[in-house]
Amino acid sequence: MDELNKAVTKAFANTFVYYYKAHAFHWNLRDKDFPEFHGFFGDLWEEVFEAVDPFAEKIRTLQTDVPSTMGQLIALANIIEQPNVIAKDLMVAELLSDGETIINSLREAYNLCDLYGKFGFENFLAERIDAHEKHNWMLRSSM
Repeated sequence: MDELNKAVTKAFANTFVYYYKAHAFHWNLRDKDFPEFHGFFGDLWEEVFEAVDPFAEKIRTLQTDVPSTMGQLIALANIIEQPNVIAKDLMVAELLSDGETIINSLREAYNLCDLYGKFGFENFLAERIDAHEKHNWMLRSSM
């Protein structure tokens, strides 16, 4: 179970850091396509943010604590902060790469949920994988 707890906590940390990065990109974008991409990044961060609380609650069902500070989240995540990115193309590329990172961490957690018989959590993770695959399709299409 320790392996499962670590995997879901890492996937959660990646999700939260991705949410925050997309939100910061939404705020700081400077581009001739600002209105379109401000809205696009807004839709993206809002969708991911909606999953944060249910994700944390799923982790708590495993009798595991959820990281509670930004320092903990950043330390656990594979997604790296990128300050001062203001160009749309760099933002899109960052989010696409980070989306692949999240999908990989979600799949690892998904496989362990299956192994440990945590099928409700497994279903939640499958939905999150699908959501991030859609995000990546949209990001790829905008490059």
